[in-house]
Formats: sequence, structure tokens, C-alpha cells
Amino acid sequence: MHRAIALRLSGLAVLTVVLIALGPAVAAEGPDLDPTFRSIYEGEVQGEKDNLFLSKKEARRIENRAREELGSRLLSYYRIISESGDLRGYAFLQTRTIRTKPGTFLVALDTEGKVMAVRVLGWGEPPEYKPSRRWLAQFDDRAQPKEIELGSGIHGMSGASYTGRTLTAAVRWTLAVQRVKLTEE
Repeated sequence: MHRAIALRLSGLAVLTVVLIALGPAVAAEGPDLDPTFRSIYEGEVQGEKDNLFLSKKEARRIENRAREELGSRLLSYYRIISESGDLRGYAFLQTRTIRTKPGTFLVALDTEGKVMAVRVLGWGEPPEYKPSRRWLAQFDDRAQPKEIELGSGIHGMSGASYTGRTLTAAVRWTLAVQRVKLTEE
């Protein structure tokens, strides 16, 4: 129980660091992610926060596709909308423990469920364990959870195996949620 409390507190610490780093971009609802969305989706877009509630059956399907347990059946995500009101994609934020400290990641998908980008928004581990943009680019254009496997399509990170495993699982999880809940496959 003490470990769970410590992990929650360390997650809050990373979120605090992200919010402080974003400075004036922080609004009452959290950081302004629209500049990040614009850099990924190229153009004037904005993120509209939405929630998904998963049935037990949907949760099981996602867990099977992602090959890991869901922490909750209530999920938040962003619908990425263009100036003209067209849906451009989806973005999911996740905070996960890497080794002993949390990292916060954004996984952006297009409307077809293909990975457009993975970004690190917060990092509590030592900098040498932080993935480079080049390493993160391996996920770009991937669309199936089965394509997201270390050693099989995704190269590991030398000296940072926990980082590689954690991020690979986060992207697989995002693709599974998108397939099961947003495109109703």
C-alpha cells in the first residue's frame, strides 16, 4: 500500500514539473497542449478533451490487444479538431512509472488509428534514460498493437530497457483503445 501511495505521489510530482515548465500556458484545466498538437498535426488545430467509459467487455478486449491490464475503465483523451471543424485525430496522455519515477507521454493518432507522433511531456528519471526523438520516431506510422513489440519492429534502447518496455506498452495500449472504442473494431 505504501508503494502505491508513493507511486501516486511521484506521478503528481511529474505533473507538477510539467505544469511549472509550461508556465503561463497552464490554464484552470491543465497545460495548453494545443501548440504540441499543432506541431504534430501541422496547422491550426485544437484539442477537445473528452472521456471514454469502457464496458467490462471493451476493457477485456483492450487488455487482450494491448497485453496488459487497464488501470481504470474511465479514460480521458483529446479529439484533435481543425479550424473548419474536421476531426484530425486523437491524442492520449499517459503517466507511467519507468523504473521508480514517472514519465508523462503523449501518443497522437490520425483518424485511421496510425501513430503520428509520441512525445515525452514530463520525465522524472535521470536524463540518460529519456528516449530521443529519433527513438520515438520508430512508432510513427504504426497502426497495429502487434507491430509495437521490442525486438520485433521496435529497437530497444541501450541501457534503458525499462524506458523501452514502458513506452512500447503505452503505445500498444493507445492503439488498442483507439481500435476497440473509437473505431469500434
